[in-house]
Amino acid sequence: MHSRFVTMMLFPLALASVARAESNAQPYFAGMSPDAEMVLIADVESLLASPLIQQIQAMVQSMSPSENPNALPMGLTEFTGATNQDLGKIVVSTRDVMLLQEIDDPSTVSKEQIEQTGVMLAFQINKGIGADSFQQWVESVTPPEELAKTSKSEVGKGLLYNSEGQTGMAMGFLPSDAQTMIFVGSEPSVKTALTTGSGKLPAKVATAETLSATLPNLAVLAAPSAAWKQQLVSSADEKFTSAEDAEFIKQAEQFLFGFNITDGLTILSGIKFANDAIANKAYTAMDESITEFKATPIEPGPMSLLAPLINKMQVTEDGDAVTFSTGMNAGESQQMLMMLPMLVMSQMSQGMGPGGPGMGAPAGE
Repeated sequence: MHSRFVTMMLFPLALASVARAESNAQPYFAGMSPDAEMVLIADVESLLASPLIQQIQAMVQSMSPSENPNALPMGLTEFTGATNQDLGKIVVSTRDVMLLQEIDDPSTVSKEQIEQTGVMLAFQINKGIGADSFQQWVESVTPPEELAKTSKSEVGKGLLYNSEGQTGMAMGFLPSDAQTMIFVGSEPSVKTALTTGSGKLPAKVATAETLSATLPNLAVLAAPSAAWKQQLVSSADEKFTSAEDAEFIKQAEQFLFGFNITDGLTILSGIKFANDAIANKAYTAMDESITEFKATPIEPGPMSLLAPLINKMQVTEDGDAVTFSTGMNAGESQQMLMMLPMLVMSQMSQGMGPGGPGMGAPAGE
C-alpha cells in the first residue's frame, strides 16, 4: 500500500548497504580516491557527546560492568593511552562499490583488488601517539608469521606498514603533537595520505554534500557508477511494482543519507535527480505517500513507538533535488529508549515461542 513511500525513503539506505561536509582540506580525507563513489563519514566525537548515545552506553555498561566502556578495541588503549573519548572522525570510502561487494574474506583479497576498489579507511584520534607505542601495538595484534612478512618504512611524515605477500592492505601511521591519523587501504592510497597529510571530499559527491545545511554526525554520500546504478535499477524492477519508482532510481544521480543524533534523533535523506522535472515528480509522489501514511491509524504495539517519526515526516523540493526528513525530540527519544529493552525482550520471547519465527511458522502469519 505504501510501496512508493517506502521505496523513496529507503532508497538511500539501500544504496548505503553497502549536510555539507567540510570543503577545506582535512586529514581524514587524505588518500581518498578522487573518483570515490561512496563516502561514509562518522563524527564519533559528536556522537559520543550525544546524551542519547551516552544513555545507550550506560545501558550497555550495566550489562557488562567489568568492561571499560571507554576502551578502544584490539588493545589500542592499553598501548597508546587513547580512549574512545579521543576519537574524532572515521571515514570510509571506495570508488568501486560493486567490486567491494564481491569481497567475502578480506584476509584473502589480493592487493590488486584492494587497489581497484580504492577503499580507504581513515581514523582520526585527537591525541598524540608516539611511534614506539604504536609499534608495540602493531606487534601485539599481528600474528608472528604475518609480522615476519610486514615491512615498515618512513613515508612523508609518517610510517607505512605493508605486507610483502600477495594479500592484505597497507596501514599508515601519521602522528602529530595533538592528533594521530591511522589509514588502512591500498599501498598507493596510504602512501598518498602519508605524503599529503590531508585531502578533500571528491568532487563527484560535491552536490550530495549540499543536500543538507549541516552534515549529520553519521552520513553516507554517494554518486553511483553505471554498474552500481544498473544493479539498483535491476533490484527495483524485481521488487517494486510501480514502474515510476524504478524510473526515479534510474534518474537519481547523487544522494545523502544520514542520522543526526544529539539528545534527539533526526533522519535525513536527500536525492539529486537528473533534472527539475523528474525531481518534481518524485516530490509529488513522496508527498502523496507521506500524506496517506500519516492518515493510516497506528495499531497499538511496537509500531506506536514510531508515531513521532511518522507524524514529523516531511519532504521538500529545491530544483533538481528532493529531501526527506523526520525525527524525534529529546522526550520522544527518551521514551523510545526506555521502551527498547522491553521491546527486544518481547520480540525474543515471541521468536522462542511455539509459533515464533524459526519454529516452522510462516513469516508474517
